[in-house]
Amino acid sequence: MKKLIYALIVVIAVTAGAVYVASNKVEEHYQRMVSKLNDVNGFKVSGNKYEKGLIGSNGSFDLTISRELFENITGEDFDEDLKFKVDSTISHSVLAFLSGFEIDSKISIQNDMIKNVVASFLGSNVIANVKTRATLAGNKDVSIKFGDVDFHDKKTALLSTKDAKISMILDAKENLNSAKIEVNKIILKDLNEDDRSELSIEGIYVDSSYETPAEVLKILENKLVPYTAKFKVKKAAFVSKNNGNILIYDLGYDSRLEISNDLGSLNDVIKIGAIVIDKIKYTDFVLDSKITNLNVPILNKILEKLNNINDEMNYDIFYGLNFDEIAGQILEKNPSIKINTLSFKNGDKRLNLNLDAAVNGFTNGANQLEIFNKLSLSGKLSVDEGLAKFFDTLVPEMAFIEPTLISAGYLKEDDKRVVSEFKYDSSKKDLIFNGKVGLQNFFTGF
Repeated sequence: MKKLIYALIVVIAVTAGAVYVASNKVEEHYQRMVSKLNDVNGFKVSGNKYEKGLIGSNGSFDLTISRELFENITGEDFDEDLKFKVDSTISHSVLAFLSGFEIDSKISIQNDMIKNVVASFLGSNVIANVKTRATLAGNKDVSIKFGDVDFHDKKTALLSTKDAKISMILDAKENLNSAKIEVNKIILKDLNEDDRSELSIEGIYVDSSYETPAEVLKILENKLVPYTAKFKVKKAAFVSKNNGNILIYDLGYDSRLEISNDLGSLNDVIKIGAIVIDKIKYTDFVLDSKITNLNVPILNKILEKLNNINDEMNYDIFYGLNFDEIAGQILEKNPSIKINTLSFKNGDKRLNLNLDAAVNGFTNGANQLEIFNKLSLSGKLSVDEGLAKFFDTLVPEMAFIEPTLISAGYLKEDDKRVVSEFKYDSSKKDLIFNGKVGLQNFFTGF
């Protein structure tokens, strides 16, 4: 009996010790996560508090985000820094060594004037609830659920959002492995009697991943990093009293950026089930394109300039940059663009375009006009039953324009289609259509 009691005492002691050690480890990781926020330019943590428990702990801190950072991100002026309170409940046990721990946090706005405005359409000053699952190795799975917005000024505007959330997977160094954004619905209405309009978007879904975990700070600063991304919208509608209506159904966008030796390759595929413009319907839209040999360091330099546009109080993104030098550095890498397919349908009729363009052999520092000697461009346009019938209601003037283009040789009839094959001729510095007529002739009156 005594041996059993001693054994139980030992088990309890070991368990208690393990829970205590696990609790300490969880606190260490929590504090490391909080302190890393100070590494983000424009972030400042203060009032950090932590109440440790054996199977659960509580933490809180104040987070100040500089108005300059928000101005750079949004382009809007802010009168003061934004202040937030983050309150967290941390759940952990001896199993934290195996399964990690969970942090449930509430983020609330603290600026006196702003929090009253926020509370008027969120119901409180809590703007988001965050659930973090973290391992003691440092990997984190973060889910952020934003409060539904319900703002309605009967005279001017209405804004509502439903089920907006962001989820991220981070490694031990706080680098981003993947991220998702989901929004059930966004509605924005302008209730002005002179021009009532409404924009509504349903079923927003964004899923991005990174081959090499990306620094979150670089993403916030608009730096190009290798990624794979998917973007979907179930339905988007713009309805305006004065400017007509546009409906978009089943929008999908797949994008992939690869970077090797500072050269980027961008593959994009856009698909749209249907586009309705004032009752005129086009379906099966597809754009499949590829851009290669992008000079990533130069593009990042331009993006950095764009990111700091408000700091410099100058809205020219090329201010302080040598445009000729930048253009030369981009062109010397032999950039190319290929449109494998651009097509959509009007009923049973289809329009299809493909294009291949590149610059080869341009020398940085050369006269910019030298590009016309180094340019290659070719492609083909095909339209079932002709442009006039394809764009009959949307562009009725095409009934008068198309016969002129055919007679001039820019278009040619091919059975029940009209086609146009074009190719750039560097010796003539002209784009030649159907092997006969140049674009220069078009501007000089054929």
